[in-house]
Amino acid sequence: MRLCGRIRALCSSACNSAWDTPATAQAIRAAGKKNWVVFGLEAHICVLQTVVDLAAAGFRVVRPAGCVASRRRLDHEIALRRAEREGAVPTTSEALMFELLREASSDTFRRLSALVKEW
Repeated sequence: MRLCGRIRALCSSACNSAWDTPATAQAIRAAGKKNWVVFGLEAHICVLQTVVDLAAAGFRVVRPAGCVASRRRLDHEIALRRAEREGAVPTTSEALMFELLREASSDTFRRLSALVKEW
């Protein structure tokens, strides 16, 4: 989570793609991770352009459908389809949480399962 906070702090609202902020691109490269989860507001602008740029740079991008939004429904729908065509792996927030957790026998799994059921 520390890396996530660092990346968020480096992103500039002046750029539509997080990758266009040199400090963010450098931090992503320096992290040494191949897989990135991209989510946020304006699915058809900031999220989509970041997905396109990360995929073009050779990263594997995962985009949870329930974690992106747009003001207009059509923008949202088209952005989701285009992100997938550009290489983003579509998933849901729940599927991603359990995929990242990996193990079903832990206390963390049981607590997360309870939260998801309440949700």
